[in-house]
Amino acid sequence: MKYLLLATLSLLTIALHAQEFTFNDSTIEYEDEMIQSIHVTLTPEVSTIKDKFEDWMDDNYEVDLDGKKLLFFNKDVMSAEGVVIPKITSTKIDLHVKVDETQNGKTDLNVFASLGYNNWLSESEYPYEYMQLKEIVQEFITEYLPKYYLNDVDEKKEKLKDLNNKAEDLDQEMASNIVEIEKLKKENIELMKKMQSNQKQIRKSESQLKLSKSKFEKVNENVKSMNNYDQGRK
Repeated sequence: MKYLLLATLSLLTIALHAQEFTFNDSTIEYEDEMIQSIHVTLTPEVSTIKDKFEDWMDDNYEVDLDGKKLLFFNKDVMSAEGVVIPKITSTKIDLHVKVDETQNGKTDLNVFASLGYNNWLSESEYPYEYMQLKEIVQEFITEYLPKYYLNDVDEKKEKLKDLNNKAEDLDQEMASNIVEIEKLKKENIELMKKMQSNQKQIRKSESQLKLSKSKFEKVNENVKSMNNYDQGRK
């Protein structure tokens, strides 16, 4: 079983490395000590990993990492003290989880534990218990990551579908606008013809008005001349 787990972890490390993830043993400074930890580098953001790991530990091992019972926060470290995880040992342990953002924007997950004050689980001191803790972290990674990326794929598919639908709508709207533009062009041509015809009628009417005024003035002058002539005869 131990060799099978090691082989599985090795394959997981290779697979994760191919996807720019790491799963390995590391050390972490905690309360002025250097502690061996199970270290994973992931793409999901810090808040997501915190929430998912808390939920997963509660669902699978009844370890409360949501702050309601045994959880206290030491800056970035979440610790559940005096919990029993039969997979690791029947003895109560203190479980610690630290989730940080890396310099390149990824997420570091470090999990480490002790059997009491300064009695840390490690490959050298407690190889079986440490390996079981490592297997728990592996279980979380192998269960969570496929779901995360599947959900990510589904979201991107849905986004792409929405964008394609929007592109189709825009194409249809553009085609409709082109038809409307052509229609308006034809209407404008007809309106231009009407305007030109109207301008001709205006010029004609202006000429006719001018002629009528001229006739009126002439008639008016003639009438005045006739009246003056009659008055002179009297």
